[in-house]
Amino acid sequence: MLMRFLVTLLFLPQLMLQVSGQTDSIPPAPPLLERVSINYQTGFAELKWIPGTSADVAGYVIYSFRNNEGYAIDTIHDPYATGYIYRQAASAFFSDTFVVAAIDSSVNTSPLSNALRTIYTNAVTDTCRKLIRLKWNSYISA
Repeated sequence: MLMRFLVTLLFLPQLMLQVSGQTDSIPPAPPLLERVSINYQTGFAELKWIPGTSADVAGYVIYSFRNNEGYAIDTIHDPYATGYIYRQAASAFFSDTFVVAAIDSSVNTSPLSNALRTIYTNAVTDTCRKLIRLKWNSYISA
């Protein structure tokens, strides 16, 4: 009986290693970036997305997107998150482009979502003519 216990004790870690040695290497499905807008009161960029279809999502990575490359700006460790506020947007000076990726519990990263770009505006008040002139950049599809 003691010998059987010792043999079991010796081989149990190997058995556990083989069972738990399988890792998840399948990335989750990407979210769909639905909207990127600028909050006119704060000047912050607000992102909204629809989660992908994967059940094992553990969070999201938010990227600034320039020259067809994503630069991570933040990670949200909440699988139920559907939005983000980027507090460093310079919407009065240039357009920002964003993408989002899902990450799972094994830290696999999904493909990047669709890219969406902000537009920026400039308002000039003409008090003599009682007008407010608005100028904004052209929207360039990302």
